[in-house]
Amino acid sequence: MVEEAIPLTLQTKLEKARMNSFELLSHLEDKSLKTQNSKEHYKNLMQNITWINNRLTNINATMSLERIDKELGTIEKEIKPLTLQTPYTLLMMRVVEIGLPLLLSIFQFSFVLRYSLTEKRSHEIKDLLKQRNLDRSK
Repeated sequence: MVEEAIPLTLQTKLEKARMNSFELLSHLEDKSLKTQNSKEHYKNLMQNITWINNRLTNINATMSLERIDKELGTIEKEIKPLTLQTPYTLLMMRVVEIGLPLLLSIFQFSFVLRYSLTEKRSHEIKDLLKQRNLDRSK
C-alpha cells in the first residue's frame, strides 16, 4: 500500500510544481508586457522558467527516486537566477539608500551654516540659563 501511495503523492507534488511554474511564467509574461525598463531582464527570467518547466514536465512519478532527486537538484540550481532583482529596481534602491542620506546631510549642513553661534553669544546663553535656574530655585 505504501509503495502505491508514494508515486501518487509524488505525482500530486509534481503537478503542483508544474502549475506554480506555469503561473510564474504567466506572471512574468504579463510583467514584461507592462514594463518599459526591464524587458531584457524579464526575457531572461522567462527563458529560465521555461527551461525549468520543461524539466518538470520530463519528470514522472514512475522514475527512480535517485533520478528524480538528481533532476530536482539540477532544477534547484537553475532557480537562483529567478530571485534576481531588475536593474531598474536595484538602481532605485541605490538612489534611495545613498541619495536620500546625502540630500538630507546637505540640507542639515545648510542649517548649521545659517545658525551663527559665536563664543560671545554662547556665553550670553549660558548666563541666561544660570539666571533662569537661580530664579526657579528661589
